[in-house]
Amino acid sequence: MILEAPNMRLELLRTKGEVLEMIATYGGGSKAPPAHFHPRQQERFDVLSGSFWFEVDGRERVLKKGESMVIAPGGVHRIRNASLDEPASMHWETRPALRSAQLFEALYAMANKGPDLLTVAAIAHEFRQEMVFAAPPRLVQSCVFGLLAPLAKLLGKQPEYSRE
Repeated sequence: MILEAPNMRLELLRTKGEVLEMIATYGGGSKAPPAHFHPRQQERFDVLSGSFWFEVDGRERVLKKGESMVIAPGGVHRIRNASLDEPASMHWETRPALRSAQLFEALYAMANKGPDLLTVAAIAHEFRQEMVFAAPPRLVQSCVFGLLAPLAKLLGKQPEYSRE
């Protein structure tokens, strides 16, 4: 499966079982997502071309072709292409896979439509086992997103993904 959004492309190679395996390509000048973490998942990134800027637990680092990084469960991070002009690609694994493929489908669908608070809340609530924003505190997110998610559903702003 291939997911595309402005300045991003994600090719999901393996989506079932213990690992979600992907090739991610970010265009030059890509933006980093909000700081977040994965409560129960480890991620491994192997740079295939270009370079990527990583911020992990407040420390910044740029990885170039041939370099790798592993982020442990709970590691707060953000990633973007380090170049303003050239695309960059990486091999990316998430273990265990959980429902991360569906999360990425929902995020890319939202990116193509333009994010709105209710859709963000619905995605964050539904996929809270896979991803949590670094701020506000998790308890606040649980309460706010838990209240907004039913409203999002009522207004047709629920996450879009394959429900196989």
